[in-house]
Amino acid sequence: MFTKKEKSSSLTPNTKYKYMKIGVIQINSINDLEVNKEKINFLIRSAVLDGAEAVFLPEVAFFRGASSNIAEAIPGHISGFLSCLAKKLNIWIHSGSIAEKVSRAQKPFNTSFVVNPAGKITAKYRKIHLFETLLKKDSICESNFYAAGNKITLAEIKDWRVGMTICFDLRFSSLWTKLRQKGAELFTVPANFTYRTGKDHWEILLRSRAIEFQSYVVASAQWGEHIGKNFSAYGRSMIIDPWGQILAEAPIKGDCVILADIDKRYLNEVRETIPMKNA
Repeated sequence: MFTKKEKSSSLTPNTKYKYMKIGVIQINSINDLEVNKEKINFLIRSAVLDGAEAVFLPEVAFFRGASSNIAEAIPGHISGFLSCLAKKLNIWIHSGSIAEKVSRAQKPFNTSFVVNPAGKITAKYRKIHLFETLLKKDSICESNFYAAGNKITLAEIKDWRVGMTICFDLRFSSLWTKLRQKGAELFTVPANFTYRTGKDHWEILLRSRAIEFQSYVVASAQWGEHIGKNFSAYGRSMIIDPWGQILAEAPIKGDCVILADIDKRYLNEVRETIPMKNA
Protein backbone atom coordinates (compact mmCIF):
# COMPACT_ATOMS: atom_id res chain seq x y z
CA MET A 1 0.00 0.00 0.00
CA PHE A 2 1.38 3.39 -0.88
CA THR A 3 1.17 6.58 1.14
CA LYS A 4 1.00 10.25 0.23
CA LYS A 5 2.78 13.05 2.04
CA GLU A 6 2.59 16.75 1.34
CA LYS A 7 4.12 19.88 2.74
CA SER A 8 3.81 23.36 1.32
CA SER A 9 6.27 26.21 1.36
CA SER A 10 5.70 28.80 4.10
CA LEU A 11 5.04 31.32 1.37
CA THR A 12 1.54 31.98 0.14
CA PRO A 13 1.25 31.13 -3.57
CA ASN A 14 1.20 34.21 -5.77
CA THR A 15 0.12 33.81 -9.36
CA LYS A 16 2.28 36.76 -10.34
CA TYR A 17 5.23 34.40 -9.99
CA LYS A 18 5.91 31.03 -11.58
CA TYR A 19 4.38 28.53 -9.22
CA MET A 20 3.99 24.77 -9.54
CA LYS A 21 2.91 21.76 -7.50
CA ILE A 22 5.16 18.77 -8.08
CA GLY A 23 4.83 15.10 -7.23
CA VAL A 24 7.66 12.65 -6.59
CA ILE A 25 7.17 8.92 -6.83
CA GLN A 26 9.12 6.40 -4.74
CA ILE A 27 8.89 2.72 -5.68
CA ASN A 28 10.68 -0.60 -5.38
CA SER A 29 10.96 -1.56 -9.04
CA ILE A 30 11.53 -5.21 -9.88
CA ASN A 31 12.70 -7.09 -12.98
CA ASP A 32 9.23 -7.10 -14.53
CA LEU A 33 8.40 -4.23 -16.88
CA GLU A 34 4.64 -4.73 -16.89
CA VAL A 35 4.35 -4.89 -13.10
CA ASN A 36 6.38 -1.70 -12.78
CA LYS A 37 4.32 0.04 -15.48
CA GLU A 38 1.10 -0.75 -13.65
CA LYS A 39 2.46 0.59 -10.38
CA ILE A 40 3.85 3.75 -12.02
CA ASN A 41 0.58 4.40 -13.83
CA PHE A 42 -1.34 4.17 -10.56
CA LEU A 43 1.03 6.41 -8.63
CA ILE A 44 1.22 9.08 -11.36
CA ARG A 45 -2.57 9.24 -11.49
CA SER A 46 -2.68 9.51 -7.71
CA ALA A 47 -0.24 12.43 -7.77
CA VAL A 48 -2.33 14.19 -10.42
CA LEU A 49 -5.52 13.72 -8.39
CA ASP A 50 -3.73 15.61 -5.61
CA GLY A 51 -2.91 18.48 -7.94
CA ALA A 52 0.56 17.64 -9.27
CA GLU A 53 1.39 19.45 -12.51
CA ALA A 54 4.71 17.65 -12.94
CA VAL A 55 5.63 14.17 -11.75
CA PHE A 56 9.14 12.79 -11.23
CA LEU A 57 10.11 9.10 -11.30
CA PRO A 58 13.23 7.41 -9.84
CA GLU A 59 16.26 5.97 -11.58
CA VAL A 60 15.66 2.68 -13.47
CA ALA A 61 11.97 3.13 -12.70
CA PHE A 62 10.68 0.60 -15.21
CA PHE A 63 13.15 -2.21 -14.68
CA ARG A 64 15.71 -3.05 -11.99
CA GLY A 65 17.80 -5.86 -13.40
CA ALA A 66 20.29 -6.49 -16.19
CA SER A 67 20.09 -3.39 -18.40
CA SER A 68 20.71 -5.35 -21.59
CA ASN A 69 17.47 -7.26 -21.02
CA ILE A 70 15.27 -4.19 -21.29
CA ALA A 71 17.29 -1.53 -23.16
CA GLU A 72 15.31 0.25 -25.86
CA ALA A 73 15.53 3.24 -28.12
CA ILE A 74 14.04 6.63 -27.27
CA PRO A 75 11.39 7.09 -28.53
CA GLY A 76 10.26 3.55 -27.83
CA HIS A 77 7.80 1.52 -25.79
CA ILE A 78 8.44 3.12 -22.39
CA SER A 79 8.66 6.69 -23.69
CA GLY A 80 5.51 6.05 -25.69
CA PHE A 81 3.73 4.89 -22.54
CA LEU A 82 4.76 8.05 -20.67
CA SER A 83 3.93 10.29 -23.63
CA CYS A 84 0.39 8.93 -23.80
CA LEU A 85 -0.03 9.31 -20.05
CA ALA A 86 1.31 12.89 -20.03
CA LYS A 87 -1.01 13.86 -22.85
CA LYS A 88 -4.05 12.19 -21.30
CA LEU A 89 -3.45 13.74 -17.87
CA ASN A 90 -2.15 17.08 -19.21
CA ILE A 91 1.02 16.99 -17.10
CA TRP A 92 4.79 17.05 -17.34
CA ILE A 93 6.59 13.78 -16.61
CA HIS A 94 10.26 13.26 -15.79
CA SER A 95 11.06 9.64 -16.65
CA GLY A 96 13.53 8.98 -13.86
CA SER A 97 15.78 6.91 -16.07
CA ILE A 98 15.69 3.94 -18.41
CA ALA A 99 18.30 1.89 -20.25
CA GLU A 100 18.56 3.55 -23.66
CA LYS A 101 19.71 1.43 -26.57
CA VAL A 102 21.75 3.28 -29.19
CA SER A 103 22.75 1.44 -32.35
CA ARG A 104 26.34 2.69 -32.47
CA ALA A 105 27.04 1.98 -28.78
CA GLN A 106 28.06 -1.40 -27.39
CA LYS A 107 26.31 -0.71 -24.09
CA PRO A 108 23.07 1.15 -23.29
CA PHE A 109 23.04 4.57 -21.64
CA ASN A 110 21.34 5.32 -18.33
CA THR A 111 19.04 8.02 -19.68
CA SER A 112 16.48 10.50 -18.35
CA PHE A 113 13.96 12.33 -20.49
CA VAL A 114 11.18 14.87 -20.05
CA VAL A 115 7.73 14.64 -21.61
CA ASN A 116 5.46 17.70 -21.91
CA PRO A 117 1.64 17.78 -21.65
CA ALA A 118 1.38 17.39 -25.42
CA GLY A 119 3.20 14.06 -25.12
CA LYS A 120 6.39 15.33 -26.75
CA ILE A 121 9.87 14.45 -25.48
CA THR A 122 11.47 17.84 -24.88
CA ALA A 123 14.82 16.93 -23.28
CA LYS A 124 17.09 13.93 -22.78
CA TYR A 125 20.12 13.39 -20.54
CA ARG A 126 22.55 10.47 -20.47
CA LYS A 127 24.16 9.88 -17.07
CA ILE A 128 27.73 11.15 -17.12
CA HIS A 129 29.12 9.82 -13.83
CA LEU A 130 28.64 6.06 -13.56
CA PHE A 131 28.47 4.64 -10.05
CA GLU A 132 31.42 2.75 -8.63
CA THR A 133 31.94 1.54 -5.07
CA LEU A 134 34.35 -0.94 -3.56
CA LEU A 135 32.48 -1.44 -0.27
CA LYS A 136 32.90 -5.07 0.80
CA LYS A 137 29.24 -6.04 0.50
CA ASP A 138 28.20 -3.50 -2.11
CA SER A 139 30.95 -3.56 -4.75
CA ILE A 140 29.35 -2.18 -7.90
CA CYS A 141 30.78 -0.92 -11.18
CA GLU A 142 28.03 0.61 -13.30
CA SER A 143 30.34 0.94 -16.29
CA ASN A 144 30.15 -2.85 -16.66
CA PHE A 145 26.56 -2.38 -17.80
CA TYR A 146 26.24 1.18 -19.14
CA ALA A 147 28.10 3.61 -21.34
CA ALA A 148 28.69 7.10 -19.94
CA GLY A 149 27.12 10.20 -21.44
CA ASN A 150 29.16 13.32 -22.17
CA LYS A 151 26.71 16.22 -22.49
CA ILE A 152 24.94 18.28 -19.85
CA THR A 153 21.23 18.96 -20.27
CA LEU A 154 19.18 21.94 -19.15
CA ALA A 155 15.47 21.17 -19.63
CA GLU A 156 12.31 23.20 -19.17
CA ILE A 157 9.30 22.12 -17.17
CA LYS A 158 6.45 24.63 -17.06
CA ASP A 159 8.82 27.60 -17.46
CA TRP A 160 11.22 26.24 -14.85
CA ARG A 161 14.81 25.72 -15.97
CA VAL A 162 15.77 22.23 -14.87
CA GLY A 163 19.27 20.85 -14.47
CA MET A 164 19.19 17.12 -15.15
CA THR A 165 21.38 14.76 -13.12
CA ILE A 166 21.11 11.09 -12.17
CA CYS A 167 22.06 9.49 -8.84
CA PHE A 168 25.90 9.36 -8.66
CA ASP A 169 26.05 12.75 -10.43
CA LEU A 170 25.03 14.14 -7.04
CA ARG A 171 28.62 13.80 -5.85
CA PHE A 172 30.13 15.88 -8.67
CA SER A 173 29.61 19.58 -7.99
CA SER A 174 31.37 20.54 -11.23
CA LEU A 175 28.38 19.23 -13.22
CA TRP A 176 25.98 21.18 -11.01
CA THR A 177 28.08 24.32 -11.41
CA LYS A 178 27.79 24.15 -15.20
CA LEU A 179 24.03 23.66 -15.01
CA ARG A 180 23.63 26.54 -12.54
CA GLN A 181 25.68 28.81 -14.80
CA LYS A 182 23.30 27.97 -17.63
CA GLY A 183 20.37 29.08 -15.48
CA ALA A 184 19.16 26.00 -13.59
CA GLU A 185 16.51 26.77 -10.96
CA LEU A 186 15.63 23.20 -10.11
CA PHE A 187 17.76 20.05 -10.18
CA THR A 188 16.48 16.51 -10.63
CA VAL A 189 18.17 13.57 -8.92
CA PRO A 190 16.41 10.30 -9.80
CA ALA A 191 18.26 7.68 -7.80
CA ASN A 192 18.86 4.04 -6.93
CA PHE A 193 21.10 4.94 -3.99
CA THR A 194 22.49 2.05 -1.97
CA TYR A 195 21.35 1.81 1.65
CA ARG A 196 24.95 1.70 2.89
CA THR A 197 25.88 5.05 1.33
CA GLY A 198 22.41 6.56 1.56
CA LYS A 199 22.09 6.39 5.33
CA ASP A 200 25.22 8.51 5.73
CA HIS A 201 25.34 10.69 2.61
CA TRP A 202 21.92 11.06 0.92
CA GLU A 203 20.31 13.86 2.94
CA ILE A 204 23.59 15.70 3.53
CA LEU A 205 24.48 15.80 -0.16
CA LEU A 206 20.99 16.77 -1.33
CA ARG A 207 20.58 19.62 1.14
CA SER A 208 24.14 20.81 0.54
CA ARG A 209 23.55 20.99 -3.20
CA ALA A 210 20.30 22.91 -2.70
CA ILE A 211 22.10 25.45 -0.49
CA GLU A 212 25.23 25.63 -2.63
CA PHE A 213 23.34 26.25 -5.86
CA GLN A 214 20.35 28.08 -4.34
CA SER A 215 17.94 25.86 -6.22
CA TYR A 216 15.13 23.40 -5.62
CA VAL A 217 16.26 19.78 -5.59
CA VAL A 218 13.86 17.00 -6.55
CA ALA A 219 15.18 13.57 -5.58
CA SER A 220 13.01 10.58 -6.50
CA ALA A 221 14.38 7.30 -5.19
CA GLN A 222 14.12 3.56 -5.34
CA TRP A 223 13.74 1.65 -2.08
CA GLY A 224 14.24 -1.94 -0.95
CA GLU A 225 16.03 -5.04 -2.12
CA HIS A 226 17.35 -5.20 -5.66
CA ILE A 227 16.37 -8.58 -7.10
CA GLY A 228 19.44 -10.48 -8.27
CA LYS A 229 21.84 -7.92 -6.78
CA ASN A 230 23.49 -7.81 -3.39
CA PHE A 231 22.27 -4.42 -2.24
CA SER A 232 19.22 -2.58 -0.97
CA ALA A 233 18.16 0.90 -2.13
CA TYR A 234 17.82 3.60 0.52
CA GLY A 235 14.54 5.34 -0.34
CA ARG A 236 13.83 8.66 1.44
CA SER A 237 12.80 10.59 -1.66
CA MET A 238 12.91 14.33 -1.00
CA ILE A 239 11.88 17.73 -2.28
CA ILE A 240 14.21 20.43 -0.96
CA ASP A 241 13.95 24.20 -1.28
CA PRO A 242 16.78 26.65 -2.16
CA TRP A 243 17.38 27.38 1.54
CA GLY A 244 18.08 23.69 2.13
CA GLN A 245 14.82 22.95 3.93
CA ILE A 246 13.05 19.65 3.28
CA LEU A 247 9.57 20.42 1.92
CA ALA A 248 8.52 16.79 1.60
CA GLU A 249 10.16 13.50 2.51
CA ALA A 250 9.33 9.84 1.96
CA PRO A 251 10.17 7.05 4.42
CA ILE A 252 13.11 4.72 3.88
CA LYS A 253 10.73 1.91 2.96
CA GLY A 254 7.48 1.94 1.02
CA ASP A 255 5.92 2.95 -2.28
CA CYS A 256 4.61 6.48 -1.95
CA VAL A 257 3.90 9.84 -3.51
CA ILE A 258 5.20 13.04 -1.93
CA LEU A 259 4.09 16.49 -3.03
CA ALA A 260 5.22 20.07 -2.51
CA ASP A 261 4.69 23.55 -3.88
CA ILE A 262 7.62 25.33 -5.50
CA ASP A 263 7.60 29.08 -6.09
CA LYS A 264 9.97 31.32 -8.04
CA ARG A 265 9.29 34.16 -5.63
CA TYR A 266 10.92 32.14 -2.87
CA LEU A 267 13.76 31.09 -5.20
CA ASN A 268 14.45 34.73 -6.04
CA GLU A 269 14.25 35.78 -2.37
CA VAL A 270 16.91 33.23 -1.42
CA ARG A 271 19.19 34.29 -4.26
CA GLU A 272 18.78 37.97 -3.37
CA THR A 273 19.35 37.33 0.35
CA ILE A 274 22.75 35.75 -0.24
CA PRO A 275 23.97 36.97 -3.65
CA MET A 276 26.34 34.53 -5.32
CA LYS A 277 27.28 36.36 -8.50
CA ASN A 278 29.91 33.83 -9.47
CA ALA A 279 27.60 30.81 -9.07
